Amino acid sequence: MGMSVFIHNLVIKKMFSFWVQIIFYTISVTFVFAIFSKSSVNLSDWFSALTPISHGQYWYMSCYFGLVLIAPFLNQAVLTLKKEQLLPIVSGAFIYFSVIPTVFKQDILGLWGGYSVLWMILLYTLGAIIRKSNYESRFQIRNVSGFILFLTSLTFILCWLGFKQWRSYISPTVTLQGIAIFLLFLNIKNLPLTFKKLVLLVSPLTLGVYLFHVHPLIFRRIIPTIHTLVEEQEFSMFVIIILVMTLILFFSGAIIEYFRNKLMAYILTLIKSFKNLKQT
Repeated sequence: MGMSVFIHNLVIKKMFSFWVQIIFYTISVTFVFAIFSKSSVNLSDWFSALTPISHGQYWYMSCYFGLVLIAPFLNQAVLTLKKEQLLPIVSGAFIYFSVIPTVFKQDILGLWGGYSVLWMILLYTLGAIIRKSNYESRFQIRNVSGFILFLTSLTFILCWLGFKQWRSYISPTVTLQGIAIFLLFLNIKNLPLTFKKLVLLVSPLTLGVYLFHVHPLIFRRIIPTIHTLVEEQEFSMFVIIILVMTLILFFSGAIIEYFRNKLMAYILTLIKSFKNLKQT
């Protein structure tokens, strides 16, 4: 009973933290556009900024909220079931939710091309099974890297031949690429200390980068401008502009998230100090 209450409180705390992070970006970016943008920000934009989950402002976060609610039950199921029981489930799910919808170009299962909470639940479960079974130890980095390149090439060839559905999130080649990349990173060990510090610094900022660059106003007003800028450029200039703009968006989002974390830590410190004053 005590463990159930602890898990329940942990889930609520995590969801609230994510909600605060989302609200910060939806309101702050909307506010900046309201002040500096030539195009006006209307009442609908503000309403969406205040209710981002309800309005599906960020499909990933909307799905993630659903996943967080059910994750404790998924973890318990993966821990309880034996490996012999898990493998048929994974194989069946891959065929039923990835191969069949892609081959027959039908989305009768409500996966929405991978933009659904159901697909995220399936991927989360698959990742948990891989970690439990220690599959990464069975694969060499060289072999996994080669497999990723093969799947990437195969996906491009299939799309070039007109089978556009193979670039979907749920396609077998893209799904297997995701699994292979996951295995690749699990296999990377003994990194230089400097690189470890860099990863530890940057990785907590990546969700903020996502929330910043896919904000609806940025997506509707900034990204199309970048497309217009590069669409008639030569290939070399096209690549350079895309790389530069990508780095600008990434580092802008990372810097904002870094200072947001500092601000939240400061606010939490003030709250704790205030509580301590009330108790004395």
